[in-house]
Amino acid sequence: MPEFKGKNTTTEFLTKYIFDRLAHHAREGDLGRPGRELNAIRISIGESHVARASYEAPLWVKRVAFAVPGDLNTSTGGYAYDRRMIAELQKLGWQVDVIGLGDGFPRPDAAIKAAARDKLTGVPKDCPIIVDGLALGVLPEAAKELREQNLLLALVHHPLALETGLAPADAQA
Repeated sequence: MPEFKGKNTTTEFLTKYIFDRLAHHAREGDLGRPGRELNAIRISIGESHVARASYEAPLWVKRVAFAVPGDLNTSTGGYAYDRRMIAELQKLGWQVDVIGLGDGFPRPDAAIKAAARDKLTGVPKDCPIIVDGLALGVLPEAAKELREQNLLLALVHHPLALETGLAPADAQA
């Protein structure tokens, strides 16, 4: 099989491979019943009477991507809120993939915007993406593309236009 070329096809490898294939079809509902009716799959392969391997995992991992502009450790209320949201989701058993979008938001240059778009479009299909509002507002093309394959959520702490100290022209932009 071409997908095994160059792989060490141990029993452990094969149990995971079979799980991945079955899990995909189970999630798609291809196994004769709605995929959401299944919680987990266990694959066991016996190599001999003394050697066996098993792989078991849930079908529905609670997973979300959380996209943050700048440094998440920055000491501001917005970043503190992001950190708290991430921590609380993790306490609830969610896998949170933090995606650093780069610096310069809300006015990133073209290279930062392109790199952020690439990172966001690399999120697996159907994985929800929470994007800090500081970034999402300046990535409309990426947002349009992403919403075709992912649930897209904007986390708006405070509308940028209401930020104190902004010139009227900046608030309108």
